[in-house]
Amino acid sequence: MEICSIVRYTFRMRKLPLLLLLTLTAVPPAPLSSAPEPAETLSIQNLSVPKSLGRIDDRFQGTSTRWVIQIQDVHTHLPAQENIAALIDHLNAVYGIERVGAEGGWSKTSFKESWGLPSSREKQMLARGLLEEAHITGTAYAGLFTQTPLKITGLEDKSLYFENRSQYLKHLSERSATQKKLEAVEKRLSQEKASLYNTKLKKLDDALLKFEEGKKAEKFFPFLLSELQAQDVSVQDLPQMLLFKEVFAKESALDKKKLEAESARLMESYKRKRLTFEELLKSGLIPAEQMTRYPASSAYLELLRLQDTLLYRDFFSEMNTAVDRLKEKLFSADAERMLDARWYRFKTAQSLLSFEATPAVLDKFKEAEAEIRQDLAEADLSGDLDLAMNFYDLVTRRDKAFFETLMQDSELSSGDAIVVTGGFHTEGLSRHLREAGISYIVITPELGDTPPSQDLYYKRLSDSIADTQTLSESANRWFTTDFDKAFVNASLGLRTDRNIFAAVGMVVESFKAAPTAVRPETSSGSVSWNELKAWSREQQLTWAQTLLTRTLDNKGVRFYLLVHQRVLDELLQDPAAQKIWERTRGDRNNSVVAVLDDLASVSESLLGGRFKVERIQGASVRDASASTKLSRLGAALDQGFFAVILPEGETAPDARLVALKKHPVSLLFQLFLSNPELQALAGEDAFLDLLKSLLEDISSDFLLEKSA
Repeated sequence: MEICSIVRYTFRMRKLPLLLLLTLTAVPPAPLSSAPEPAETLSIQNLSVPKSLGRIDDRFQGTSTRWVIQIQDVHTHLPAQENIAALIDHLNAVYGIERVGAEGGWSKTSFKESWGLPSSREKQMLARGLLEEAHITGTAYAGLFTQTPLKITGLEDKSLYFENRSQYLKHLSERSATQKKLEAVEKRLSQEKASLYNTKLKKLDDALLKFEEGKKAEKFFPFLLSELQAQDVSVQDLPQMLLFKEVFAKESALDKKKLEAESARLMESYKRKRLTFEELLKSGLIPAEQMTRYPASSAYLELLRLQDTLLYRDFFSEMNTAVDRLKEKLFSADAERMLDARWYRFKTAQSLLSFEATPAVLDKFKEAEAEIRQDLAEADLSGDLDLAMNFYDLVTRRDKAFFETLMQDSELSSGDAIVVTGGFHTEGLSRHLREAGISYIVITPELGDTPPSQDLYYKRLSDSIADTQTLSESANRWFTTDFDKAFVNASLGLRTDRNIFAAVGMVVESFKAAPTAVRPETSSGSVSWNELKAWSREQQLTWAQTLLTRTLDNKGVRFYLLVHQRVLDELLQDPAAQKIWERTRGDRNNSVVAVLDDLASVSESLLGGRFKVERIQGASVRDASASTKLSRLGAALDQGFFAVILPEGETAPDARLVALKKHPVSLLFQLFLSNPELQALAGEDAFLDLLKSLLEDISSDFLLEKSA
């Protein structure tokens, strides 16, 4: 099994981009005689990005000589993370950039121990395994292998991060219901468009939908130009549209076979420079006389210089203008125009309520705020909008914190730097940099055809990790010395036991709190019902999440529950109880002793799952107390790790059982067994109702994922 694991990870590495493979096979640092020559004469202004890795979306030449290379992060998207790693490695090797600012952290690291570990197959596989499961990002991956050590600084204000994260977890708890409402609105509007739009307008709308899903301008642009020409719509006042048209024509006219042959010959002569072919052409290293013998390369250089003047953000804005002009030609009735406006108001709202907006989307919202609020009120989504707007207010404040760190941190402020942040922050940070006159380049990594793993993102964001580490999903986890040491130990261990899964697990353990005692204490300590009631909602949420984190991470203890199937089935009529029960079923450390009227009639709620189930026949839990099956579990009873859920009026058949009320929260019996101070509150209906509410706010996803 271990050998198969090694083979599978090795095979996956073949799918890495070429530049990343070069990174993986380079040993840091090698003797100067065998190391690549530094490209000292190359200016960052000559930076080119191969299409396989991404594209340059924006360039700004400010008054400052300092450059900030912004790489737009796409959280938990494996191809994007691979390409981010390759881009950072290239910027380090060719341009000597060592300073990196990263979203999701507030500490500093240079991976002193793990970077110094010589490159090996085991080191590569371990890093790859962590990257695939989003335990580390492309930034961290690059930092393990770069030619010179990276100095990575977390950009976050810790308190703002936690506040923003709390709001995001609240969104997760309501996400399913919100998405259902949005899907219903989208379906209704799509049906209206299908029945109302004329043929030509429908054709444009279909093409737009495909383009908006994939953002492949090279596929949509020829169609748009054809339609604009057919409807006699002018774009002469849209310079980026005209420029893209010229770039598109020159690229189509290139003799690609000849260019490939020429590039092979030229790159052979300069292979020790570690430049891309595009950077080599722009660097001026090739004498002008020599370039005359390479006509295809000369034409390509002309194309590259033209592409450098293309600003994708402005281009997409102008393309929207062109589309609006075309639509005006195609509208045959005011009803079509009004429906189109409703559709794009909905798309703006959908982006906001899905927490996928950008500053540009917020600008669109402000332009039509009254209409959008009315639309959402009709769809019963007003509360969701309020949550989203509070979230984005905090995101905007985090933008400012990122900029302040970039300007004031002793490491980041002293020279050129790479900054890796999510899309919203990239656009927001660009605004701050432009206002300050600081030069920047924005790079969007190539995504391929693979969509981001939203479930993996939600899981990592909800992960319980050490207090010193907990909106990037990173949550400071790989910035710590614990990670650095664990990576080295796991990599070395992989050489002997050959178990990649165990090695990944060893590193992941470094993210979590230190092992607890058999009965862990919570940092929140004991609290009375009156004290708890007097706390603010935020304090209550923090208290509840601390209890959950410590309880659900306590993997060394088996907890038991005695319950009659009839009582369980009645509890599971509540949706909140169903979610809690799924978490219980998914944890192999849980055991349920179920009392059944008839052993042949077992409820589906007791089947499947990873928990252990014992069945005892009886009309009540008191009948079951005499069973030999129960008597065999005396050790758990003596230790106080055995709970019983009782209907109103019944008492526990054994004084050693921890009695819990018939309430949905009691299905999270581990919480009460792990925290004795809660047992005194377990009889308070008001307390149980509050705890249920807190669990729902923290997010059902949090509960479900903790068992993984």
